[in-house]
Amino acid sequence: MTLRVWLEGHQFYKGLERIIIEYEVEETIVSYQDIYNWAYAVGRTVLSGSEKGEDLLRRLIFDVRGEDLPGRFLEKLSGRLTEYKTNKNIALDVSMYGKLYEERWHGDSFRYVKSAVLSGFLNSLASKTRKQSGGE
Repeated sequence: MTLRVWLEGHQFYKGLERIIIEYEVEETIVSYQDIYNWAYAVGRTVLSGSEKGEDLLRRLIFDVRGEDLPGRFLEKLSGRLTEYKTNKNIALDVSMYGKLYEERWHGDSFRYVKSAVLSGFLNSLASKTRKQSGGE
């Protein structure tokens, strides 16, 4: 994708009325909505796949919410999901969203990713709570 910027006025460049500067801008490979949808689906799988699903999901949320660096966040997230899949006492059918590793997350983009993941997990937990109380 190309971002075009026009600089109007020739006070900076004598004799030129319009200057076009083009920057190559990286397109976002993954949309935040896709990340949210994946996290919500993982949360629902955790909740429905085990008698201790609510506790497992709460532990997952607790583990990843405190990580402020992208690498550590992804490491904690993948580690916990790997445990849920490979532990014989849990054995849930969950996996990482591979596209999370296709992009380098930093600054605000990382915060958006983290928010999308946590929102998906929290909303799946909230939907279970609403069903139990008869609200849905």
